[in-house]
Amino acid sequence: MQGQGSMPFVLATPSRAFAAASPSAQEAQAAEAAAQMAELQEHIRQLESEIAQAALRQRQLLEAYAAAVSALEMVMMGQAGEQ
Repeated sequence: MQGQGSMPFVLATPSRAFAAASPSAQEAQAAEAAAQMAELQEHIRQLESEIAQAALRQRQLLEAYAAAVSALEMVMMGQAGEQ
């Protein structure tokens, strides 16, 4: 018999046990999601670095190509002048 102000007895069922464990499960999921996000951000930074390096290399190649074409034109003009 329950008196006034007393707490009723609550049977611990599996669903209640799961609900009690749920916050820590949510914390674990949040921690895992944060770790995955950090990994993805690092991967993005690496890709951005590779893209910047590729862009620099492309610029260097274009400059070398332009210099080679210019040199070829000068040689061709020199040969045309000799004839």
